[in-house]
Amino acid sequence: MTERVEAVETVERDEMVEGVGAAETGAAARADESADGAAATIGRRAALVAAAGAVAAVAAQAVGLAVPGTAEAADGDAVRAGRTTAATHQTGVQTARSVTAFVGTSATGDGLAGVSNGSAKSGVYGVTGHAEGYGVFGRNQHSKATGSLGNAIDGVQGTVREENAAGVRGMATVANAAGVVGENHGHGTVGALGGHKGAVMALVQGDGNTADALYVEGPVRFSRSGIITVPAGERSASQPVANILPNSCVLAMSQTPDPTVAVAAAVGNVVEGRVYVYLTAPAPAGVAVAWWLLEVS
Repeated sequence: MTERVEAVETVERDEMVEGVGAAETGAAARADESADGAAATIGRRAALVAAAGAVAAVAAQAVGLAVPGTAEAADGDAVRAGRTTAATHQTGVQTARSVTAFVGTSATGDGLAGVSNGSAKSGVYGVTGHAEGYGVFGRNQHSKATGSLGNAIDGVQGTVREENAAGVRGMATVANAAGVVGENHGHGTVGALGGHKGAVMALVQGDGNTADALYVEGPVRFSRSGIITVPAGERSASQPVANILPNSCVLAMSQTPDPTVAVAAAVGNVVEGRVYVYLTAPAPAGVAVAWWLLEVS
């Protein structure tokens, strides 16, 4: 009797072990399937991340920026120091306090770098909603350095959306300083150029008391100027000039020393598009007259 009971117990125990083993086998199979699915998902995500990271790396290297490692994160993952994070959505840093949301510091390199290859997009884009704020502000604490530097086909471009505004504004708060300085070290070109037909190219304004509206050091060249030579025996001569306006006036002075003849008048003819100079007497020889065309308000 005892042997029969032991045999039954042995059979039941074996069946239980087999059932547990089958359950463990099924769970392991399901775990493998889940792992395979997760691996496939992770593989696809990794491929997207790698592709995005490759694009970012190429864009950064194209402009000479060092790429800090490879992309190993995606949306929702933590940003790790020394690594490049590639994501498909915007990443932001926000603070509710009156402090700087993000600070980039480098001992000898760039504190912050932005790269974009999109059409009409910016490497660095700044927005402010305050009338006295700045979308992008650059400051250099060195006494003889530049706060902001633009390097492109157009180094700096400014656009206005309202009247009585400035595309580019410069301000100096100390003596012997300039609000805006334009330089060009090439031959035959200009340091500063701007304007549109019918608009003011440059406005220079002083306070009328202690500040000069315009101070020029060095040679000055005006396209609406020249020299007209009055032939011997003649009392007048002219020269074609484009875009003479009704409010144009001509300043003229003889460049030939001769006490017997002088400039009597100089006028611009709007219809003919010519500048005329008149002498007080027939020119004994060729008389050169320098002229300068100005518009009066």
